[in-house]
Parts: sequence; structure tokens; C-alpha cells
Amino acid sequence: MYLCQEPKNDAELVLMEVANAGDVDAVKAILQARINTMTSGGAWFPESTQIWADSSRIVSNGSYIMMVVHPQCDAIVGAFHALF
Repeated sequence: MYLCQEPKNDAELVLMEVANAGDVDAVKAILQARINTMTSGGAWFPESTQIWADSSRIVSNGSYIMMVVHPQCDAIVGAFHALF
């Protein structure tokens, strides 16, 4: 997991594999709660909040899950899917 340690939190990457494929939806819900928190004031700065709102994605393939927050999130999602 990569977490931006600066006050201007405008990038984050989480990659994980769950042991039970039935847990994928639960993990995605937890990651969505993170996004919701950040877009509701947790990101502090207006620019960072906007990036969390517009440039965050949660995707999965089998038992692998990725959450990405980055201005180039769609390209990162494409790279993730290309691995499978």
C-alpha cells in the first residue's frame, strides 16, 4: 500500500490479494469508504479533494483488488487489467 505522507494527499495506491474471492466486495466497500471520507473533507485541500472525487478508481480481477487515486488513474487501471 502506498500512502502519501504529505498534508496534500493527492495520490494513493492500494494493491491486494484476498484469500477468499468472496471477500472482494467487502474489501471494495472498505476502499470506497476511504474515498468517501477523503471527498468529504479528509483530503483537506480543495485540489486534493477534487482529485479524490474525480481521479479515484477501485477495480478487481479475480481475487486481486486495486484502488488508485491519481490524475492518470485510468491509465493505471489499464495497466492493472493488462496483467491478467
